[in-house]
Amino acid sequence: VHTQAQSDFKKLYYQRVRWLGKWHLYADGRVKWLTLFLALVNVTNLGALLLVCAGWYESNLFFVQILGRILLEFIFLGLILGFAEKKSRIFHIPVMQLVYNFYLLFIIISTVLSKQYIWKERKIKTP
Repeated sequence: VHTQAQSDFKKLYYQRVRWLGKWHLYADGRVKWLTLFLALVNVTNLGALLLVCAGWYESNLFFVQILGRILLEFIFLGLILGFAEKKSRIFHIPVMQLVYNFYLLFIIISTVLSKQYIWKERKIKTP
């Protein structure tokens, strides 16, 4: 399946809410577990950041946690970008890591709270 890049943030937002809203419908249990795992990792990173700010979690441990994640994603996404012949975009990864946890949490909350989303100029109600 090939998905076109969205032309603006609103379309990207609705696309991501639509995708995440369908995660529980997949027949393959591995996809469900992977989705939950990735959501948990991202929420855990934000939780760790809050704990560091409150002084309840070691900042050195937090930085090791974040750097480990960035390194793993850099390797994994680097392989994907190489396969897709978009290797020059690999240097966007560290920059995107700064905002991705917040972005994903926003999409997760939006998906849980939304009653509908827009897809192909139609309003679709969520279950």
